[in-house]
Amino acid sequence: MSPGGIRLYGLARRVISKNMNGEDAHIASMRLALEKGREERRRLIIRDVFKPLN
Repeated sequence: MSPGGIRLYGLARRVISKNMNGEDAHIASMRLALEKGREERRRLIIRDVFKPLN
């Protein structure tokens, strides 16, 4: 994991812990949406890569 990724992970954890206190819930949900979008994109790319095999 790159230093930027580690810093982002730490930031995300901080946001989640703040969210437990009822703060910054929108930031946590935005981050979740971003991660979900990234996951979808990865799945699409994988599907495109393996499509010729089918």
